[in-house]
Amino acid sequence: MSERGRLGGLGEAQRRGALFALVAAGASACVEVPAPGDFGELRYAGNVKGETPLSLLPPISDRHGNAYVLYGSRAPEEPRLFVGHHGGGWSGGCTLTAGTAFGVHGMVGRGRDRAWYWSGDALVGASGATGGCNAVLPNDPSSGSALSFRAVVPWVRETPSRTTTIAWLQAPTDPVPFQAVIDLDAEVYTSLEAFSPANASQITVLGVGADAVENEAVVLVRYELNGATVVEARFIDSAGNELAETRVPGLELLPAYGVRGYLQRAPSGLFAGLDVEGQLVVVDHDAGARRTLPAGLEPVGVHRWNDELFVVGVAEGLPALARIDDKGEVGKLRAWEASLDAVKDLGGAIVVIDDRSLPSQETTWKGPRTAMERFPFLHEHRLDHHADDTTSWLVAGPSFSAGGESRTAIAFAPVGLAYE
Repeated sequence: MSERGRLGGLGEAQRRGALFALVAAGASACVEVPAPGDFGELRYAGNVKGETPLSLLPPISDRHGNAYVLYGSRAPEEPRLFVGHHGGGWSGGCTLTAGTAFGVHGMVGRGRDRAWYWSGDALVGASGATGGCNAVLPNDPSSGSALSFRAVVPWVRETPSRTTTIAWLQAPTDPVPFQAVIDLDAEVYTSLEAFSPANASQITVLGVGADAVENEAVVLVRYELNGATVVEARFIDSAGNELAETRVPGLELLPAYGVRGYLQRAPSGLFAGLDVEGQLVVVDHDAGARRTLPAGLEPVGVHRWNDELFVVGVAEGLPALARIDDKGEVGKLRAWEASLDAVKDLGGAIVVIDDRSLPSQETTWKGPRTAMERFPFLHEHRLDHHADDTTSWLVAGPSFSAGGESRTAIAFAPVGLAYE
């Protein structure tokens, strides 16, 4: 049966939302998977400061089909989260953050109808149903002291009894951070364990990564101990148990959060990430290293897609990628055809559904372009698995001035993806 026949008895908002949820979940064989680079229906998400390329992260969707679009960069500025509700409509008022040393780290993960992001020293939860958000554990429940989230593992683990993630917390009077399991439902921490060795100083988180399926996360950390600088990767599971520690040479001068985006894990157990100096960081339970990338590549990030790792960037003025094997070796550099196809699919004008208030309306944007980076799909963060062979991306529309600031319209859309 066609989707029109299955959804025809619903109102506009419910029909549009139901179809969006089906595509997001990959729930029906009747929903056509777009070809690589082909955009689906575009939804007007909102307006953000600046002109392209904009400080936006690749959007994600929860299992109910709500979309989350996060504005912000590594610079310590106010973030903004837009929530696209699966039944139609958008919310865009969430600007929570904490601290002034760093900006947006990234999205942490999603649940059935929620998602979380990490910005500055704050972990923030957002509701897909209401669009509202709240800071998770801004203060210690027992002492009332302000808590800084020094590290947050980028996964959300849901079980019938609770929803959790792993974080490193530190109060102003704590000499070292504490690792804890964060219960995102009750908003309490458990399994609290102080950083070891206890006499370490200048503890600096360089990067984090996780694979929820394999139940393994990593925190890349540097600290001073007895006059020496130590850099190591600490591997942990969802209960906070340490699985391994590995020294990683060559990162002694890397700044705090010097890995762009998150470290990505291959099925072999290798984690890989791109640092701010444009080199590849690879580490597993046995060893860690820093490697130079192919000549001619302007690297942007490390992605994982269909259990494979890729470094992505620009070469000879075009989007390019190279596969990373299980030993951390980078393969042959080649053009990223799906990215080029996405540029072509935008064309000279696009139709955008404006459902920020209902009933929705159609509008036409002339001169559409990728909202982020120079080409579609390029980003320091990995792309969301929206459905089979499909991710989601943001498209920029008209720019205008408001209050003396430049602003640009952005739209959310599913789009076919392949790393070929």
